[in-house]
Amino acid sequence: MTDEFIRALEAAVMGLDIPVTREQVAVMQGHYRAMVEANRRINLTRITKPAQAAVKHYADSLALMPWLKTVDWEPQTLLDVGTGAGFPAIPLAVARKTWSVTAIDGTGKKIRFLQNTTRELGITNLTPIHARAEHWDTIEQFDVVVSRALAPPARYLKWAGRLVSPGGVIVAHKTANPDEDELREAADAARKLHLEPCDSFAYHLRLGSERLDRLLSIYRKP
Repeated sequence: MTDEFIRALEAAVMGLDIPVTREQVAVMQGHYRAMVEANRRINLTRITKPAQAAVKHYADSLALMPWLKTVDWEPQTLLDVGTGAGFPAIPLAVARKTWSVTAIDGTGKKIRFLQNTTRELGITNLTPIHARAEHWDTIEQFDVVVSRALAPPARYLKWAGRLVSPGGVIVAHKTANPDEDELREAADAARKLHLEPCDSFAYHLRLGSERLDRLLSIYRKP
């Protein structure tokens, strides 16, 4: 199981041209093991097979990094909305130790899992918080606000709009063929919130012989 996870993750990040060290892979593997163990008690994820988890959770979470290379920008703070078992927060915090990463989720058991796991793995630049974006009483803003399939895009933009710093971006992980109605609703919401759509970032992941096409939808706050 261990070797399969490592092989799949290393192959996937190589395909994305992401520099990830063996040490970082080992930390992600530690989180994966903890997630599989906790999943017996808590509903964290349906994806638990080593290769599938390595690609669909960990490598996919790192897709923000190749996009950042295309725009020559290095953020300092990131908020993961609806983090669940820790995606994309855990892989990004491990791969970018200079970032200050915050992860919120409305389910207390998931946040307690992340609090325990980050402490055990020594991930010091990640802060898990029990909160829902729409009700979170905070004045803090972040360079990047990101979510993986949390809510319909229009609703997500409304929540994220107040949490992103001026000049920062809101990012949503999507499949390569997003729903047309959702796109129109998101465009309307972006106009009302004075957010500027950026060029989407298309990428793909390899899981054995299977190709997984993905998309980052990105909006900048002036």
